[in-house]
Amino acid sequence: MNNAPRIKIISCKDPLLWYAKHIGEVFNLVRIEQGSKEYYWTREKDPPHYLNWVAERDAVMLTNEESL
Repeated sequence: MNNAPRIKIISCKDPLLWYAKHIGEVFNLVRIEQGSKEYYWTREKDPPHYLNWVAERDAVMLTNEESL
């Protein structure tokens, strides 16, 4: 079982963002950035696996019990 925190992309308000084509997919969470807005940081699945952000409003955190 993978114990790393994960997020699932549920929407994308901007079709130009990198994750617009990944709605419904699950990514390992690297960190959460908090401030005036909240962002989840994750690695893209496509090489070269850039570190990139996802707007909090466009994703949900998954628990270890939730299935992919």
